[in-house]
Amino acid sequence: MGGLARFRQFLLTSFLQLDLRGKITLALLAAALALGGVITLASYLLFRHQLIQNTQALLEAHAMLEQREIELRLAGIITLAESLALNTVTANALADSRGRETYLDPLLRNQRLTVTGADITVVDYRGRPAASTYANPPDYSGNSSFQAMMKGGQATQQIDQPGQPAATLLLALPIRYRLTNNIEGGVMLRVPLAPLLSKEWDDSVWLSDASGQLLAGERPQGESFERANVLRLPAPLDTTDLRVVLSRDRSAAFGALDTLLIAFMAIGAFVLIGVVAFAQWGARFIARPLGEIAAVAEEIAASGRPVASLPVGRNDEFGRLSAAFNTMVDRLRESYADLEDRVAVRTREYQESRREAEKASNLLREAVQSIAVGFSIYDQHDRLVMCNDAYLRFYEHSRDLIVPGARFEDIVRQGAQRGQYHETTENIEAWVAQRVATHRQARGVAIEQRLGDGRWLLIIEHRTPSGYIVGNRIDITELKTTAEALVESEQRWELALRGANDGVWDWNLATGEVFYSERSKTMLGYAANEIANRTKDWLARVHADDLDRVAALYQRHLKGETEFFEAEYRLLCKDGSYKWVLSRGKALFDESGKPVRMAGSNTDITDRRAAEARIRDRTEQLNAIFSLSPDGFVSFDVERNVKYASPAFKRMTGLDESDVVGLDEAAFSERLARQCSPEASFPGMAALRADHLSEADRQQRHLIEMRHAGKRVLEVGIRLSDTETVSQILYFRDVTHETEVDRMKSQFLSTAAHELRTPMASIYGFSELLLSHSLSEAKKKDCVAAIHRQSSLMVSIVNELLDLARIDARRDKDFNFQRVEVCELLNEIIASFNAPGGRPGPTGPVNSRPHWVQADRTKLTQAVGNVLSNAYKYSPEGGPVSVDVIEATVPEENHPRIGIRIVDHGIGMTPEQLARVSERFYRADNSGKIPGTGLGMSIVKEIIELHGGEMSLESEFGSGTTVILWIPSL
Repeated sequence: MGGLARFRQFLLTSFLQLDLRGKITLALLAAALALGGVITLASYLLFRHQLIQNTQALLEAHAMLEQREIELRLAGIITLAESLALNTVTANALADSRGRETYLDPLLRNQRLTVTGADITVVDYRGRPAASTYANPPDYSGNSSFQAMMKGGQATQQIDQPGQPAATLLLALPIRYRLTNNIEGGVMLRVPLAPLLSKEWDDSVWLSDASGQLLAGERPQGESFERANVLRLPAPLDTTDLRVVLSRDRSAAFGALDTLLIAFMAIGAFVLIGVVAFAQWGARFIARPLGEIAAVAEEIAASGRPVASLPVGRNDEFGRLSAAFNTMVDRLRESYADLEDRVAVRTREYQESRREAEKASNLLREAVQSIAVGFSIYDQHDRLVMCNDAYLRFYEHSRDLIVPGARFEDIVRQGAQRGQYHETTENIEAWVAQRVATHRQARGVAIEQRLGDGRWLLIIEHRTPSGYIVGNRIDITELKTTAEALVESEQRWELALRGANDGVWDWNLATGEVFYSERSKTMLGYAANEIANRTKDWLARVHADDLDRVAALYQRHLKGETEFFEAEYRLLCKDGSYKWVLSRGKALFDESGKPVRMAGSNTDITDRRAAEARIRDRTEQLNAIFSLSPDGFVSFDVERNVKYASPAFKRMTGLDESDVVGLDEAAFSERLARQCSPEASFPGMAALRADHLSEADRQQRHLIEMRHAGKRVLEVGIRLSDTETVSQILYFRDVTHETEVDRMKSQFLSTAAHELRTPMASIYGFSELLLSHSLSEAKKKDCVAAIHRQSSLMVSIVNELLDLARIDARRDKDFNFQRVEVCELLNEIIASFNAPGGRPGPTGPVNSRPHWVQADRTKLTQAVGNVLSNAYKYSPEGGPVSVDVIEATVPEENHPRIGIRIVDHGIGMTPEQLARVSERFYRADNSGKIPGTGLGMSIVKEIIELHGGEMSLESEFGSGTTVILWIPSL
């Protein structure tokens, strides 16, 4: 500390020993060094800090954009893969090669994935590709991710070749069969990671995992700024913890800053050299005369008056400065006295002018306050200078805001928030910005403004040459109300005419002139100038059959016999047709009772007259429809008494129209209930009406069963009406057949469930046995064989059910009918038929003459194959099976038909079994020794009937069965 103090003392002593020139030079040099160093250091640190912040902010923004882009692209492609995996059609198509060709292949081929190089492949349960967006899809049977998905039943993912250019994200999604919840295959999604990374940044971009391991992209060498964002991905990728990382090299970022620092140092060196030179030069002229100037200045400062002077002894600038200073002091001394006189005079004049200005200001303020127009002045900064009371009264809700000094924008914004202005919408800021912009233009353009209380103001604002804005506001509420009322009245009259679509005419009876509006002429197809405004031209277009009647009605009204003139007649159109018009008018009479003027309108009633004709025709049609309709109808009048009962009602219920017409709804309900069975009786009109008026999405279906009339089952419903003559209509529909069909459908579903449950129980039992017990290889093989047999049976049942469902739903719409030669088709079927157990195949037809029918080749092949399969299954002891073709004629229609006859020598059927052979799920053998689903012959019957034919069977128990499939011949 002692050494530092001595050094400071040495510096101070050395500085004090310097002359003024040296002190000035040293001081300027020290100040320049200190200031330059501080500025340079501060600038460098500030720029460095700002550069780091900007770089980090830029990296963060780029990283967020990159993260969002990757998330959106991955989410889109994953959503597509999940929709494929969850789609029931995908699972069905895996088991159906035709489904793959018609659904999966076109669907995937047409996909445009959001990631370049990505592909989606649908594979079966063994990993073999079934369909793919990629032309040469790989085999995933040995892929670990696929195997883990198949084993665990959950979606799996993995990253192949991390850190390599070919790094790929692989996602495996299970495809479950909805009925069994078994995994039938999977959707394999491959996404190359490199194309996910953007190339539009100058920064380095790569993907890494949670531990920082490089997955894709390139990581720079050396120190750099980095920003890592975690990708928020949908399941099942939400556990991967992938991160997108952006970085920028530090040396490149700080290169410009280092260059700037060197430039600052060079500039500082040149500044220091200049400061030293300037200090040396200036100190030489300043040092000596400073004392003289200081002394004179102190004397003048002490006296307060210019009384001292400088000695003049030099010829340089300071000498001339001293002489000029002395001259200035003399002039100041002379001017000082004159200035005092002038100040006294100006003071008196200022006080007088101030009094006059205050008087004029008060007069102007009183004048402004007295006018009814709102007046305001805003200064150059748009702040209120003044306004009158009328201005405040206009903006009563904002009175407390309108004070001198308040900004126009603040007054308008807060007033809008208080509901001061009617024009403001939900976007107040946009309205305020528009209003302020118009105000600041101040071009003298009139602006209409509507206030929140309904008043209207006319605003005119001008900008003065000094930049002030002077505005006037005039209350135009009464004028606007009058104008709006006038416009509304005119619009009402115009709309009334247009809405009525009427033509107007005005007849001056004194002059004979008549005015026809444009609509009066255009409704007849004429232009406005094609018909003269003369009565005879108009009467010439009246239909000859209507002319006398119309003329008579005119005369009666002109004589005062009728209050109004009204007539319906036909007028000739330009195209030669006639239109019906309704002409209505009223005459104006003078004091003597003479008609002087008549005005009215013409209405086109052609459509109405046509509608009346259609109504008459429709009424006759409805009467015929009700007479012929199989549904029964009962209508009630406004008093809810029976008004009408259709003939079908009598056929359904046995009640004649005379039995129910005139009954009120209670008596009618009681009368109809007596005709019904107690188990399904008529619920009554009140109950039907209450159910119809309920807010339930689906009203209850009401069924009644008639005690007589063939035990019919009727569906009864009600419809309410608002017409003047009918209050409600009761309708009856014969659903006896539908009810029986529903019963049979329920029975069929119960049987189908039972048939499916039997093999399912076996599969479940054997599989549980395999899972819970340790069995020998032979036992395991037996169990697996049993499971395979029962699975095959289930597949057969499901396939045949699907065939029946398609036939029931589409009927013959799926059939491709064409000319088929029966013998040729049968030979093809026999050649391809695989007889069971090594038995010989069936013998074919021996008749070589061609027999042509119109048939679906595939469906007919299926029907014959089913019959052949049954022939072999139900002749387990052997025996030949023969197929031949026979001919016959339908007696009633005299139309030839062809019969395909299949004969076996098997176990045969009893008459009871023969009667049920076409029932679904019925099997003649109940022992279970003969395999089958019980649906084959049902399918055969449906196919043959859709060909317009029939199936006939003959069988004798123990001797065999003959099946003949009859089809109409061409």
